[in-house]
Amino acid sequence: AAQEREALIHDLEVHQVELETQNQQLRETQALLEESRARYADLYDFAPVAYCMFDANGCIIEINLNGAALLGLDRSSLIGKPFTLLISQLDRGAFLKHLKACLGRRDQATTELVLTLKTKTPIIIRLMSSNVLYGTSAMVGCRAVLADISAQKQDETALLHAIQMREDFLAIVSHDLRNPLASLAMGTQGLLRMIPEG
Repeated sequence: AAQEREALIHDLEVHQVELETQNQQLRETQALLEESRARYADLYDFAPVAYCMFDANGCIIEINLNGAALLGLDRSSLIGKPFTLLISQLDRGAFLKHLKACLGRRDQATTELVLTLKTKTPIIIRLMSSNVLYGTSAMVGCRAVLADISAQKQDETALLHAIQMREDFLAIVSHDLRNPLASLAMGTQGLLRMIPEG
């Protein structure tokens, strides 16, 4: 019986050493995961591009610092907020269609929207989203990049206006030149008829 007790104690001591080793490995793995997560959070937060994530209902569940700056609001006030509240009334349907397209396929969905922000003048953004599983609950959402294209749109409008002005100018010039050229052509034909055939 004493030998059995000693064997049992020895087995328990071996198991205790194994458990301590496993616990140490788990602590090291957890530290590495936390370090990796902190690096990801820094990369996400300080990225030069505006990023956010929407849940299936279009509520903001994550947004980086650049995204919050673009929207002109504090990040904590944006989390959980429906993105439709930031979009112009006319573009809300386009966002919901975009969200549905994003959630329903694997490739990227792209939409242009006008944001009506209380702290800024309205801006035009290009929203590029792809679907993603997030969290341990495997809920589906959209990861999105928001790009302010207001200046680009203003440039396009100015270019279209300049092209239209050029077309109008050319139409006026061609009309104004048509009458004198027609008179010259008639006069030339009259002169040609007056020259005796030789």
